[in-house]
Amino acid sequence: MRNIFKLILLVVIMAGCGGEKQPDGILPKDKMTTVMWDMMLADQYLTDNIFNKDTTLNRNEESIKLYQQVFFIHKTSKEEFYKSLAYYRSRPDDLRVLFDSLENRKP
Repeated sequence: MRNIFKLILLVVIMAGCGGEKQPDGILPKDKMTTVMWDMMLADQYLTDNIFNKDTTLNRNEESIKLYQQVFFIHKTSKEEFYKSLAYYRSRPDDLRVLFDSLENRKP
């Protein structure tokens, strides 16, 4: 009887450790990291090559144009990206993994 109880307890514990299933419409961590990296590169490009040469440009409009290109390249949307960002922000451990991955990337 004790062995059956231990087996049931082990199964319950293992099922609980299976992790939380990520909701639909959320970018996986590796894709989210790649999209965020490319958005950071886009910001850097705009700062170094565009805004320094033409101060009359609207920064928000130019940023949005470049971000849309990043979303297109990665086959995602602005809505999916921001939904994913909100999801990861609500999970500090997962968000830390994303930021650590970004920090360890080489330009």
